[in-house]
Amino acid sequence: MTIKNLVFSKTAKDIYIVFVGNIVSFFFGIIFAILAARAIEPSGWGIFSAAGGLMVILFAFSELGLSSGLFKFVSGLWSEGKKREVDEVASVILTTRLITALVFSVLMIIFSKSLSGYFLKTDNSTLIYFTAFGLIGSLLIDFQVSFLQAKRIWLTSSALIALTNFFRMVFLLIFRFFGIFDISILFAVFFFSPVVTFLVSLLFERPTLSFSPKFLTIFKKVSKFSLWMGVNRSVGSISSRVDSILLIQLAGSFEAGIVGAARQLPNAVTILIASFATVIATRLASYKSEHLIKYYRKTVLLSLLLGFGVLIGVVLVGPIISLLGPKYGLSAGVLKWLLVGLIPFALSNPSVNALIYTFHKPRIIALLSVIQLPLIILGNIILIPKFGIYGPVIVIGIWNLSTLVVTGLKAKWELSHIH
Repeated sequence: MTIKNLVFSKTAKDIYIVFVGNIVSFFFGIIFAILAARAIEPSGWGIFSAAGGLMVILFAFSELGLSSGLFKFVSGLWSEGKKREVDEVASVILTTRLITALVFSVLMIIFSKSLSGYFLKTDNSTLIYFTAFGLIGSLLIDFQVSFLQAKRIWLTSSALIALTNFFRMVFLLIFRFFGIFDISILFAVFFFSPVVTFLVSLLFERPTLSFSPKFLTIFKKVSKFSLWMGVNRSVGSISSRVDSILLIQLAGSFEAGIVGAARQLPNAVTILIASFATVIATRLASYKSEHLIKYYRKTVLLSLLLGFGVLIGVVLVGPIISLLGPKYGLSAGVLKWLLVGLIPFALSNPSVNALIYTFHKPRIIALLSVIQLPLIILGNIILIPKFGIYGPVIVIGIWNLSTLVVTGLKAKWELSHIH
């Protein structure tokens, strides 16, 4: 297969659509991050990063892996023209997600004082209120985007992805124009914007809530698959965000802000990788036998191109970090090694998605995440006091590399048994 065929393949074209939407979102998001970072000290950004980490972890627990359920079940039903079944599955997933969103958000508000004091190292419990509201909005807009992607409506879903960061940028500019800005405004702007995007999304997609007689039957079917993905996503979210919480505990809010700022900037890379994963997931869920083997090889070649592109991005670190201002100069070294650590993450996408959507073995990914979690937490506890801001970076690199090795070997074994 030639590079030309890869670049102009149907998969690649769909990736471009998703990526363009994501990169536009990144553009708005980076403007938001630059303006916000310049307006507050690194210690304030450390508090913001810890809150973001907390929300991501709770988001994963609330989501229950149901986005993967949308890809798994809706993609196939939509391809077969079974619109009524698609609507039934979507309604059950949306209803479940709304219930979990409300439960977790109410719990956050009830325990806001304890959460703000322990996780954010501040007595401003209002920040937890904003975070709880953002959790609801993020879960709802994530459903809308995932539902559209499952139906392969890439353009609209990509536009909605970009819209959240567009609102964040616009609202921030409005507050800065009137000379009103502090950490509470930062939280309000960031966490309220997903709710606004969700309201806009209803113009394009209006799924309904459902408590039909089929609810439990559909829920059992979807949750049987999604359970392991929920475990994987929950554990993965803790693994990816626990460092922001441990940094503020073990090193301080300044160090957490330095690392948090650096982690905002490789989003263009993770967006491209996520775009790639989103597109191949819908196809790996339906391809069989020789067609599957050929498609898997294509995704491996595309992932190698992605990895090479990430490596090239290392040389751009200096100019990018300078946009945040002199207060964040230490973030440059962190960002360079974060990008290097993302290369095995990019390369592992074909094997991870094949195991989940083709071979129906999300349990393997979930169990791998469960095994990795205590090692990641222990690694951060040991390495942060020893290496400071570089401790989490080392852990992330080892984590991504181990995922690549384990899933790559397992996917190769599964593919070798296809007849």
